Amino acid sequence: MKKNRIIAFLMAFNVMVNAQINLVPNPSFEDTVSAPLGGVIEDATGWINCGNTPDYYNAGFDSDGFGFGVPNCFFTGYQNAFHGNAFAGIGLTAIPEQPSEFISIQLSQPLTIGTKYYVSGYISRADDYRCSTNNFCFRFFNSMYFSAGSPPPFDNI
Repeated sequence: MKKNRIIAFLMAFNVMVNAQINLVPNPSFEDTVSAPLGGVIEDATGWINCGNTPDYYNAGFDSDGFGFGVPNCFFTGYQNAFHGNAFAGIGLTAIPEQPSEFISIQLSQPLTIGTKYYVSGYISRADDYRCSTNNFCFRFFNSMYFSAGSPPPFDNI
């Protein structure tokens, strides 16, 4: 089933207004809650798992034996971080039996109606996977979305 799964790596991302203020805390996953423990996204300060099993990769894992190192990733092959020494890994799929993975963080300030915002992200296909996607999206909610049993609603708004 590995070949049916699409893996994308979110290296870092930003939500910016015209003044270039980044509203995403810890956008490159560098800040950790404590010493990273082994691949769970909650090790990156502020980030939470909103569905399935997103991964956290950090240079501190290179010799941990679990495969979540940077740039040597057992699960994905050789993968540098876009910025710094950490990144999040999420699996994206269109197969119902293998639902996609989702991560979330609360913005540092609320978005304002009528203000133009720019979103950018850095995505890399994992070396060990042949497939990639053109359907990566960001979704904004008025309150923190969390439901481990069902994915958040993504309807390309």
